Amino acid sequence: MSRTPVKSALTKLELENFVKCFDGIGTMVTGLSMRDLEDIYEVRVSLEVLALKKSIDIINRKDLKLMKLELSGILESYKNGKAPDIDYINSVDERFHNLIVDNTPNKYVKTLMNSIKNKIAYYRREAYVLTDTGRESADYHYRILEAIEENNFELASNLLQEHINWSFNILLGALPKIQGVGK
Repeated sequence: MSRTPVKSALTKLELENFVKCFDGIGTMVTGLSMRDLEDIYEVRVSLEVLALKKSIDIINRKDLKLMKLELSGILESYKNGKAPDIDYINSVDERFHNLIVDNTPNKYVKTLMNSIKNKIAYYRREAYVLTDTGRESADYHYRILEAIEENNFELASNLLQEHINWSFNILLGALPKIQGVGK
């Protein structure tokens, strides 16, 4: 493989603040600071609530029912004492949030969410690995979907904000372990 695609990939990773490149020395993986996470989650709440506002009436009801079915399965597994696979929970979590964002007609919301999506995805998965919060997250998602089905923007918005803030606090608690401090 030539150096050009590798250099291009490293440049992209550096632009997204995943790595820091030092000329003549090498490349170092960077983590997010508490401030970075606070900023990302502050933006995330605003963008997802705006996406919800713009998409609540146009989200395909069949997609809502399928997502509720998956969430019901997760909740039922927990009820039966069998925690679902973390990668599956993470995947459903990501698809839940994408359902809201992908249905907004606001292309700027989509673009801005896409710019922070990878950072959210990495830390969300690690938080699931380190914490036992899949049941609570699935429950939040289920209740948000019920409010969307009822076209109750106020309730759906309040639950979505509460959920994202809750997940941010879970992430803050897990951050030292994610970053390797206190393993």
